[in-house]
Amino acid sequence: MTFLKDITKKVSNSAKVAAKKSSNMVEATRLNFKINSEEEKIQKSYESIGKKVFESYEKGEDIEEGFKEICNEIVACKNNIQSIKDKILFLKNIKVCPNCNYQLECMDSYCTKCGEKQEIPTFDEEAEKDEEAEKDEEAEKDEETEKDEEAEKEEEAEKEEEAEKEEEAEKEEEAEKDEEIEKDEEAEKI
Repeated sequence: MTFLKDITKKVSNSAKVAAKKSSNMVEATRLNFKINSEEEKIQKSYESIGKKVFESYEKGEDIEEGFKEICNEIVACKNNIQSIKDKILFLKNIKVCPNCNYQLECMDSYCTKCGEKQEIPTFDEEAEKDEEAEKDEEAEKDEETEKDEEAEKEEEAEKEEEAEKEEEAEKEEEAEKDEEIEKDEEAEKI
């Protein structure tokens, strides 16, 4: 009978340990979800800060030099977008009135909505090609910078991964020690 009681105790203790580990895993997952949620909030805050800095730049307010460079890049991107939009409109034989933003045919001399005198748009293909070549050069430089940054990020990620592995190994070692202690305690009870 004592043999059956011992087996029952061991099974019962094993079930308790498994249940505790399972609940710990669920709790860890829940906590990781909370971490991700907080990290998303941080990212949104970073974006908000960046937007506010750029809005200050657009208003002509004084901002730090490092931010000016990034803001200039944003302005260049916005100008590129507008240029591309203008080209698309030109290809569709449409222009936008600068006074009321009404879409007109390219050859209209006056806006049919507000009556504003209109310029007839033209695109200088040679100037556009030169501009595209400059953009390509900038893109190549940006790509090189991105590659350098990616290499740094990969290096950081590898270091973090190694640290996580070490931490995991320590946790596993600790868990093994805890299991040994539990086994020793169970053996002493027997």
